[in-house]
Amino acid sequence: MNIIQSFWTKPAIEKRWNISNQLEVNVWLCAASCLLAQQNGARVTIYTDKLGAELLQDIPYDEVKISLDEPLKNCPRFFWAAGKFVALADAPLGSVHIDNDVLLMERKTVRALDFSNADVIVQQEENVTSTDTRKFYRPHRRAVKYLGFPRRMKPDYPKAYNVGVIGFNNEELRDIYVKNYFDTLNYLSSEEKQPKIEELNKDSNLSLDLIYEQVFIAQLTDETCSRVKFLLDKNNIARDVERLNYRHLLGSVKYKMLPKIQALVRDLDPDLYNILI
Repeated sequence: MNIIQSFWTKPAIEKRWNISNQLEVNVWLCAASCLLAQQNGARVTIYTDKLGAELLQDIPYDEVKISLDEPLKNCPRFFWAAGKFVALADAPLGSVHIDNDVLLMERKTVRALDFSNADVIVQQEENVTSTDTRKFYRPHRRAVKYLGFPRRMKPDYPKAYNVGVIGFNNEELRDIYVKNYFDTLNYLSSEEKQPKIEELNKDSNLSLDLIYEQVFIAQLTDETCSRVKFLLDKNNIARDVERLNYRHLLGSVKYKMLPKIQALVRDLDPDLYNILI
């Protein structure tokens, strides 16, 4: 299994969610996620920038690609998933991108990522019809419509996929998904858009990638009648999380878990723990 990950340091440096100390926590998360994936039979490649490569230099990745500085040099920090799209564009088809806060706890967890009979794999379908979820998505949809977006995208599309895990076997589908994202970045790089960008940048809680990354993949796979493998069944998420021993430390909760993450790294690789501590 070829696992790819990405670590773009800009959102952490600029304190996404107004949380300090993000770089340190992310290094420990990267270590735990990489070590577990390797221990359970996967090959792991990280895509990062120059600062990220320096911070992660002691983690035993199979390959480190320093490839995010140039393509993302003008990218606003609220496009926190931008590094993922660089990685997806470069990696071989069949690779699976997992977020750095995803922990593949056992070999069966890695085996569950096989999607040889599908065009794309994602973590799960989100329940966007619930009142709480609709309320959560509303400001992000509103911000996307305020900024503008490529013609193909539908910010109000009533589905979204969690892409803590994502991979493609269909080259055309992958290329459309990646191109749409970078078309968006190019569209927003015009001088006339900068006052709006600066205004939205003041809100550290905005996550426009919930739309550009999660809603658009649902829209795109529906429109192309693509075969989608869901790692977790949206109607039985808790069951599947335990059955597969899969962990995704969602949102800001991970920044409160540093001692537990450090303890996990210590158990997996005491030498690395002593270097990082």
